[in-house]
Amino acid sequence: MKFLSLQPFVPSGSNFKASKQFFQQLGFTVNWDMGDYTGFEKDGCKFILQNYTNKDFAENFMLTVGVTNADEFRQEVIDKQLPEKFGIRFGE
Repeated sequence: MKFLSLQPFVPSGSNFKASKQFFQQLGFTVNWDMGDYTGFEKDGCKFILQNYTNKDFAENFMLTVGVTNADEFRQEVIDKQLPEKFGIRFGE
């Protein structure tokens, strides 16, 4: 038996529409959309955004993401002004 995939359900927080826009701004494409669940993919990395708001869960939810060039990723986020547009924290 072989595992084929593992896709986390990521909570959207209080603004599902803005969360979808955020991930699209990061370059993820929508593979499918079922209303309260949306499948995203970029470079073979997949996850499911869930229209789910639970402050305690969201504040404790963590993922690690690997990229080929962290400086390039950081600059892209800054150039697109994602912290200002979406109210995210983004440090060095």
